[in-house]
Amino acid sequence: MKKKLKTIFTVLAFVVCLTFMNLPVSAASMLPKYDTIYSNTVILEDGSYIVDELQVLSPNDNSVTPAASTYTKSATRTYTYYNTANKKCWTFHLKGTFQYNGSTAKATSSSTSYSIFVNGWKCNSRNSSCSGNTVKGTANFKMLLNNINVTIGLRCSASGTISNVNY
Repeated sequence: MKKKLKTIFTVLAFVVCLTFMNLPVSAASMLPKYDTIYSNTVILEDGSYIVDELQVLSPNDNSVTPAASTYTKSATRTYTYYNTANKKCWTFHLKGTFQYNGSTAKATSSSTSYSIFVNGWKCNSRNSSCSGNTVKGTANFKMLLNNINVTIGLRCSASGTISNVNY
């Protein structure tokens, strides 16, 4: 009887372990998957620099409206500022959502967000807008005498290709 209980307990423990081992994988697979399709570093006059990245929601996660053959795609452009000591100071994000159908494309929503990593920096203003097939984001970051204005954009082609817009 003890041996039978021990076997049942072992099997139960094994099943519980398998269940919990699979949870993080299942939860992670439900998160959106962004692919980085562009990354560039811009060095400023004082030696500080900005890392500019474009990430697009991976194609298998795009939504489709079957009757109209209209596709939806989201992308995020991220500007990260590093000071002359290579310390990450702040990050500015522009997110755009687009609809396209092979003939036309249009921007349906835009938003901005930011994170501050070094005390003293602050975001004085930020804004986003949609116009045609383009989203635009602006922001102003300031610390003492450092004053950085950011204006970035994203564009979607009729075939669903997302690209950067520089102003």
